[in-house]
Amino acid sequence: MKTSVQPSRLRPNVAALTGAALLVLVAERFRLDTTLCSGWPARVTGCAYGALYVVAVLLLAWAWKHGVHAMVVVAAHAISLLGMPFLSSDPLMYVAVGRALALGAPTSLDVTSALGADHPFLVPLVPAWRLGTSAYGPAWNGLASFIGHATKDNLVAALHAHQLLACLAILVGALIVGRTRDAFSTVALCPLAIVEATVGAHNDALLVPIAAVALVCWQGKRPLVAALVLCSGMLVKATAAIYAAPVLLALVLAGLPSPRARRLALAGILPLAGVALLVMAQLADGPLDALARIVGRPDVPFDHCTRSFECLPRIVFRFVLHMSTAAWATGIVCRLVGAAWLAYASLRAAETSSREEQLAWIVRGLFVYFLALHGWAQSWYALPLVVVLPAMHGDTHTRPALSAYLVSSVCYYALVLPMSCLDNPLLVAFSDLAEGLVTVVPPIVLLVRACRAP
Repeated sequence: MKTSVQPSRLRPNVAALTGAALLVLVAERFRLDTTLCSGWPARVTGCAYGALYVVAVLLLAWAWKHGVHAMVVVAAHAISLLGMPFLSSDPLMYVAVGRALALGAPTSLDVTSALGADHPFLVPLVPAWRLGTSAYGPAWNGLASFIGHATKDNLVAALHAHQLLACLAILVGALIVGRTRDAFSTVALCPLAIVEATVGAHNDALLVPIAAVALVCWQGKRPLVAALVLCSGMLVKATAAIYAAPVLLALVLAGLPSPRARRLALAGILPLAGVALLVMAQLADGPLDALARIVGRPDVPFDHCTRSFECLPRIVFRFVLHMSTAAWATGIVCRLVGAAWLAYASLRAAETSSREEQLAWIVRGLFVYFLALHGWAQSWYALPLVVVLPAMHGDTHTRPALSAYLVSSVCYYALVLPMSCLDNPLLVAFSDLAEGLVTVVPPIVLLVRACRAP
């Protein structure tokens, strides 16, 4: 007796593989190592590939929503690895830093001094990045140095190695939390994971297995261990502190004897946060320069801001009204609002005894923060949030909006492909605004609907 695969199960599998294949086609046309601004495709070509990119992401998103077999998930990642990184220049810096470290250069030495101005790894880098150094922790530096040793001066091999590292991190994170086939698919087939990790090679993917271990510890009623595991992510990169902070604060607040004590503690913490921001602004041009850029200074040529609500008023203040101090102060106020929101989410988590509700408030706090309150908004920062989706199946308020964000946060690249390398400030501003709207409008609509629901 013959058996056949049910069409309802076959279609998502085909969609996942087709989406990955289309993504490779786009990636090869805009690959980082060969497609520079001097040879950027015409706008019409960029629009065509942008449309193809949207189709690829939507196919992946549809398959992600309906669930596919674990082997198909792995196959989709394997296909995606055939393409080159193409959406962010970060991997070019990864391989340059990794090769410099492999040659014995200290992390404080810029890549041009370490490798030489004519090194092939530096050719595709924008000039401003050629004086860059490692902005990451010792764990990442060690991995990058290993890749630099293994691939030597082969740029293509080095880029693929960083992609493979990010891909494995996603799959390991999915295995840790994916106790069922659907849970594994929910984590590993997320469009954000495929686009920004397996194709984009972003080192934030290394935080995914760390977040997965922390989640398992949290669910196993070991919250302090979970917090310490999240803190270990700072050995990879400093943004891990954003994930660890609300967990640590929630544990501290939960240990206080009364609601009044918790509120008094927050009343003391927030002014200290304001002082810390002002101190950070004085750390520029030193070993903590990367941290200082988050806060910025009034005299910088442009604000460290992208695809965030605060960017438009800061642009108006700086470039239209020529009020640079007001632009900087706007950023400081937004950083304080972000800190206050994360503190509030931590407080709500501390005030409930339900482990699921505690997790929901921490995730809610981080999600809204990255969606609306983080000035330098980059989609790959949200990669660690992917691992919590299987644990939020009962959260009808946050999960739909978060799921939408994990798709919309990579959809904006469809505008990047035709609009990159612009020299018209008005077109640049329009492009940035459109990219921001594509990213934030869908999840915000779902959040508003959820808040209005009973």
